[in-house]
Amino acid sequence: MIYRKTIFLSFLIIALSTACNRQSSENKSNKLAEVTVTDIKCEYLSNPQGIDKPNPRLSWTLESNQRGQKQTAYHLLVASSPDKLEKDVGDLWDSGNIESERSLNIPYRGSALKSRAQYFWKVRIRDANGRMSSWSTPSSWSMGILSQDEWQAHWIQSDLELFDYQVELKKIPDHHLELENMEDGTDIRVRAKEIRRSTAGVTEAPAVWMRKEFEPINKKLHRATLFISGLGLYEPYLNGRKINDHLLTVSPHDFDKTVPYHVHDVTDLVEKGENTLGVILGNGYYNQVIPSLLREYAFDFINTPRLRCELQLEYEDGSNQLVYSDSSWKFTTSGPIRFNSIRSGETYDARKELGEWSVAGFDDRNWKSARMAKGPRGRLVKRALPPVRLIRTIPAVSVEEQGKGFRFDIGIESTGWARIKIRGKAGQKIVISYPGVDSHTLGRYQTCEYICKGEDEEFYEPRFAFNGYRYVDVFGLEYTPAITDLVGCQVVSDLQNMGTFSCSDEDINYLHEINRRTIRNYNVQMPLDPVREKVCWTQDVQTNFETSAYNYNMYGIYDKWQDDYIDAILDNGFVPTVVPSCFDGPWINGPWWGGMIIYNPWQLYNFYGDKEILSKSYDAMKRYLVYLNSIAENNVIEWGLGDWMDLAGGGHGTPKGTTVPYTSTCAYMMLADMLQQTASILGEEADADYFAKRREEIRKTVNETFYNDESGSYDKGSQTSYILALKLNIPPKTNRNQIIENFIEQISVDNDHLSTGFVGTPFLLTLLNEEGLGELAWKIATQESYPGWYNMIFNQGNTVWRENWEGRPVQMPSLAGPIGAWFYRSLGGIRSGAPGFKSIIIQPYTETLDWVKNTFESPYGLIESNWERKDGFLMMNVVIPANTTATVYVPGKNVTEGGITAEGAESVHLLKHENGNNIFSVKSGEYNFKSSLE
Repeated sequence: MIYRKTIFLSFLIIALSTACNRQSSENKSNKLAEVTVTDIKCEYLSNPQGIDKPNPRLSWTLESNQRGQKQTAYHLLVASSPDKLEKDVGDLWDSGNIESERSLNIPYRGSALKSRAQYFWKVRIRDANGRMSSWSTPSSWSMGILSQDEWQAHWIQSDLELFDYQVELKKIPDHHLELENMEDGTDIRVRAKEIRRSTAGVTEAPAVWMRKEFEPINKKLHRATLFISGLGLYEPYLNGRKINDHLLTVSPHDFDKTVPYHVHDVTDLVEKGENTLGVILGNGYYNQVIPSLLREYAFDFINTPRLRCELQLEYEDGSNQLVYSDSSWKFTTSGPIRFNSIRSGETYDARKELGEWSVAGFDDRNWKSARMAKGPRGRLVKRALPPVRLIRTIPAVSVEEQGKGFRFDIGIESTGWARIKIRGKAGQKIVISYPGVDSHTLGRYQTCEYICKGEDEEFYEPRFAFNGYRYVDVFGLEYTPAITDLVGCQVVSDLQNMGTFSCSDEDINYLHEINRRTIRNYNVQMPLDPVREKVCWTQDVQTNFETSAYNYNMYGIYDKWQDDYIDAILDNGFVPTVVPSCFDGPWINGPWWGGMIIYNPWQLYNFYGDKEILSKSYDAMKRYLVYLNSIAENNVIEWGLGDWMDLAGGGHGTPKGTTVPYTSTCAYMMLADMLQQTASILGEEADADYFAKRREEIRKTVNETFYNDESGSYDKGSQTSYILALKLNIPPKTNRNQIIENFIEQISVDNDHLSTGFVGTPFLLTLLNEEGLGELAWKIATQESYPGWYNMIFNQGNTVWRENWEGRPVQMPSLAGPIGAWFYRSLGGIRSGAPGFKSIIIQPYTETLDWVKNTFESPYGLIESNWERKDGFLMMNVVIPANTTATVYVPGKNVTEGGITAEGAESVHLLKHENGNNIFSVKSGEYNFKSSLE
């Protein structure tokens, strides 16, 4: 009996153990298969402050290790408090289950949102198997000031006044075309010498220090938020501490149209008892003390620095307190920054340092009462650009005596400034110069001055000016400095990394490093030449949109820039060459430049899935095409810079290899095509029909005017002429093969080197790859002799891309930078098949290299395309994010996936065999393909 009981208990234990193990295994399997909602964002930002849209857009991504996972429905909750959200109460918006795959840019549809309030939200989804996910980690956003009337703060200023020459410059009418006004003397180029004489005597253009003491109510503080607009640049302090590590705030704007403000959470800096809020104001882009030839200084907004800010204190009992700018504030202009101008540099007199000026109890009896000011005419708009920060220090690699001073070399080109250790007597002046190209700056250029206070060791770096530089010349030292006395500071926009690329060729990896460095150096608040001009040229970035966006999150910058385009467009539809600016520059413009008002939103839509950018830009986009219509003669536009810096023109400026009428008319057709597609997306069918008709009329004109039937060539038969014809699908299908053959022949005539400029280069390599000519693209890309990428870097010793193929004069990603898109799009093979990468194409070029590792963080999640050639086989590891699908091209024969025949693998469907590729449709998930190459 005991024996039987023992046997029974043993079987029972085994059964229970097996059941528990099975249950544990099932639980583990279910947990692994569960879809996780992650990376939730409001207006493309995580937990953003100060959203000033009444219906913010919400997005999220999905993570799952199960193939074929997607969203079939979503459920959003938005609450007024975290407690309510935790209880699954969406008192502001409970969307219920919405049947939709959409996970990008869902507009808020709940109760009306209030200025300055904070909101909390989370989301869950139903997956492809009909199961609801867990709720996402809660997130939040706070609102900005939704109505201009809700601002209680006043604009305030110091007693600084404009210089006489600034007053005169303000009289030049905005947007007077240069060529029309050369004779009457209003053009800036005519007056350049006179302006230089005026600016030569400017030694004082000080910063402004402002402060306000206040005492919080004796209650428990819930949240403290600072809403601030400081023009031109500002640094905010609270109780002796700078509130963040941001630098060089504010970005360029047309302040007569739009005035930026920022929102900062300063809860942790508020103290009991007396507090002090302080702000330092520099001149920045608002007050161009030293102007440039590009005339952006000439807006009517040019004026002395001013401030508008509100500090909102919210208490746990629901009460509020507001500290705002008015005449009760105090100011001084007697601090250490005696001169500051964005291009020109800074003068810092350390003897005038103010001590703890932003701490309560500071003696400000000699400070003056702030003056009420008239603000710029523009509407206050919250800006959320990536902040400018010190992202890297770069030790000097050498210091040598040069002339009457010393030259430090930090080894690479950078943007920002140097931090220097100095020894000197009180009153001794040290001059710190950053050599560059200053022909466009009408006066002092990239030069800082430091007046010693006489301590054993003093350290200096500027605040309100920045430089493009590698070398730093220091004058006035009475000793030989050590190499460790100076470090370079890379001060640029702190861009979020979005992509990674590496391969088996170290030279290519180094070019990728060059690419990323140049992009970083080129973005300080906005994309701009950091060396010569510090303004935002239009086409200079059109050429580099994809390269920048594959590497970094550029959405916030380019979205803001589109607002600038909308502000800048004239009544007749003309768009300036530099935006924002008053610089018409009609002869250095054209459809590839001003056309960014159409190209930019179209790319934002395709790369980030932002349909709203098309909606808000649509009227301005149409107006620009109306302008092009007005200047076209028989559908041909003869105006523009054309293929700037092409080789036939000697690589300097005006192109000779391809005619301007051809490149400008091709741009005209391309922009009409983008507008036709935009109109269709927005449901404007009548407009879509009109733009489609215009596109075909222009296409017909291009073929009739620029195509030679006998030779089968377009225009002059240059590389760029064929590139545009093929990229824009201009030839009839029956002629396309002939055009490709002629294109190949022309490359051979050019000794397998490129001959393209700003217009042709962006499409050159990727077009060749996508036409099945990857080997030719590789040959061009890796040519070691002039002209080409290798020559610019390896032969000439450049550490960034330069403006022309000779590797001069300034650092700029515009000409050579597009090779970066080839790394991602062709060598790695990642490209979008639908807006926002909702569908994906994986088509790597797998010849020549041994391996490539490539990732890209798309709006739907991480995409990976990694491949390796080894022992006659090709291995491809591909990751497709949940809620998307992909088309994957696998070269070779006998393709397997996960060790079995690919056609039999889960979520893999063979579409066709074409040109040596096995083309598969796959759902989301991770795939391991292997094929035979022999």
